[in-house]
Amino acid sequence: MKALLAEIATLPETVSEASLADYLQQVVSTTVPASVADRELVSYILFELANKQWHNYQKLQQPLLGDVDSFVSKLLQGDTSLNVIQDLAGVIGMLGLTTSYEVFRNLINTEQQEDVMMEILGTITEYGDDVSNPYK
Repeated sequence: MKALLAEIATLPETVSEASLADYLQQVVSTTVPASVADRELVSYILFELANKQWHNYQKLQQPLLGDVDSFVSKLLQGDTSLNVIQDLAGVIGMLGLTTSYEVFRNLINTEQQEDVMMEILGTITEYGDDVSNPYK
């Protein structure tokens, strides 16, 4: 994953849909990492790719959208940190991940550190009930 991050860091702000799809597929085809440090790395990579996708002003299409949504949902179900929550909140908003957003919203019913809970509540307040259209 570190090699992928280094490669992504060299990309321009906007990248073709096909290239972004390839990068996203590389990430979601991996196993969800167990350690928080590895989850932070994967979450950051997803954030960077989501940001580039968002700057293309095109919503990610199925089936890749569903694959990313499923992967992010799984990332949210393990141990988290403030970095993971911040990055995945951005991914959810920039890509319009509705299933992941439901998992994210349900985190308020779990035990979290105070800074993580504040981030979750702030994101829910900002996004409201619907994240399906990242361009509204």
